[in-house]
Amino acid sequence: MHGPDTLAEYEVQQLKAVPDACPELEQAHELVRTFARILAHRTGPDLPDWISTTRDA
Repeated sequence: MHGPDTLAEYEVQQLKAVPDACPELEQAHELVRTFARILAHRTGPDLPDWISTTRDA
């Protein structure tokens, strides 16, 4: 698992192609990135909102 700023150019291109191929994967990708930010920044109070958003997705 890498942060978006450490991806190789080919990985960036692959990620850019995902929304066209599968919108559901793009939505999942964004949910995972948000969860990773919550963990990385230790913003636990944001977790209930993230869970609610995830359930609604």
